[in-house]
Amino acid sequence: MRKKTILIFSFLAFFSFAYPSNFCMDRLTIKIGYQHYPWMGDNTPFSNEYFTPAGYVEANYPLNNFWEIGANLGGSLYERIDYPPVTGPGIYVLDVALKPMITYGINSKLKLFPLIFKRNFSFLDLYIASKLGGIYFVDRIESKHARKLSQFDYGVYGGIAVYPFKKWGFYYECGFSNYAKWRAGISLRF
Repeated sequence: MRKKTILIFSFLAFFSFAYPSNFCMDRLTIKIGYQHYPWMGDNTPFSNEYFTPAGYVEANYPLNNFWEIGANLGGSLYERIDYPPVTGPGIYVLDVALKPMITYGINSKLKLFPLIFKRNFSFLDLYIASKLGGIYFVDRIESKHARKLSQFDYGVYGGIAVYPFKKWGFYYECGFSNYAKWRAGISLRF
């Protein structure tokens, strides 16, 4: 395990210093976005049309011309149902409530234009993004009907960002994930 960790950090350090940037270092990118999760409630919906919307904030810092790393934090509401203990026959009243869920993780972004072209395209950004993190269900009560308290969340997306203004623009990402298949929002550059 120790050798793998040293190898990974050596790889990151090599690419960080081998390809220094003169036009995008010290530029922070902040994304304010929306991601479309499948239904996260305790009850299974009757169709696949139900979904759980989630908002998030993501901050990325460039290591060199084409590679950025960062972290994300988001949230949403899920439908929690409290099932009473079964003690005998009778009428049971289920308590249904909307409770918060928190999404968190780390992410990276590989920009494609700096790998292909020598000049800077400041108005357009084409990239491959990845995320690795989790979903934490706040106020979860353990039951056989409920999901686990925390879920693993990962994804790889192809994305495009258009900056019609100098410091902000719009982005859209679509790809493969265990939950959110697409993400969109506003991107700010500092």
